[in-house]
Amino acid sequence: MTVTRPSDEDLVWLESDEQATFDEWIGALNEAAAQPEWHPGMCVIHDARRMARVPSQAEAESRGLFVSRRTRALGIERWAAVVSTAGAREGALQLAALFADREADWCRVFTDLAEAEAWLGARQI
Repeated sequence: MTVTRPSDEDLVWLESDEQATFDEWIGALNEAAAQPEWHPGMCVIHDARRMARVPSQAEAESRGLFVSRRTRALGIERWAAVVSTAGAREGALQLAALFADREADWCRVFTDLAEAEAWLGARQI
């Protein structure tokens, strides 16, 4: 799991490798939030296209609940997840709907990285 932050953007990139675990994912977000550049209003793009391991339903629900709660606590303005298939996209959208305790437009799931970047207002890197 890697975390990067372009120096001229209010954007954090999380990239999952093939076997990324929930704990690694949480650690990556916490690592990003611990940086001195972190501030409310940041956006997150989670590139999960390489993930080969399919999370269990319990893990997927835990991820959805974590994102919903943690984004509010950290002041994350928007979260874009990029997945490899339309089926993964539909599953992620259903989970996001279960935990939608915020306005509807804070989290979206994409299968195209360029669309996710455009939604976040990020430039191509």
